[in-house]
Amino acid sequence: MELTAPKPGKSLNKAFLRVKPNRAQIEGFKANLVALLDRTNDTESEEFRKNLVIDFLKKTYYDPNHFINTKGRNDLVIHNGSTASTSVGVILEAKKPTNKAEMMTTQKLNAKAFQELVLYYLRERVTHKNLTIKHLIATNINEWFIFDATVFDRLFAQNKNLVQRFNDFEGDVWQIQRPVFSTSTLRSRLLTAFPEQSNSRTSTSGITNNRCAMPTRKTIIR
Repeated sequence: MELTAPKPGKSLNKAFLRVKPNRAQIEGFKANLVALLDRTNDTESEEFRKNLVIDFLKKTYYDPNHFINTKGRNDLVIHNGSTASTSVGVILEAKKPTNKAEMMTTQKLNAKAFQELVLYYLRERVTHKNLTIKHLIATNINEWFIFDATVFDRLFAQNKNLVQRFNDFEGDVWQIQRPVFSTSTLRSRLLTAFPEQSNSRTSTSGITNNRCAMPTRKTIIR
């Protein structure tokens, strides 16, 4: 799959471009981002970084109206309401910056981070019948890949062959009671489910076009 990456101004929803944040919101975002970058430690675990992301998201926007935590095997989810009983609206996968083998890039989308997002999305969308998912995110704090859930719906949830293979996969997992789900198994089934996708040219509008690199601390405090 060959990817094209338009500029952020072209890829952002036009509704976002019409929103004018006030100065207090901008200063709050800057302060929270500086704190996130200052606390980042490449030697720490992914669990450590996951907690940093939770803290950043809560302080910047979501608290107290949206509950953020893990759900099952999902690294992080943002709920559509203030409690864990509300539906999931955003699914996040967090990786360490040093974990380059598992983090996606604009040149290599089919990395483990992306495969995990597909797996978690199918569990929410297909298994739990969740129709309220809005975005999926993969991040190593320095980079953020933001996916529109409508793209995942079109490419994955509406792919009957893939969904059947996913259901078979989940059934196999529960039958043998494996403690850890195999994304490598899912990957092979993804590729055989829609091989025509693997060599096609795909615009990343709504997919990886929202990839952004975090600015340095020096840039933020100007």
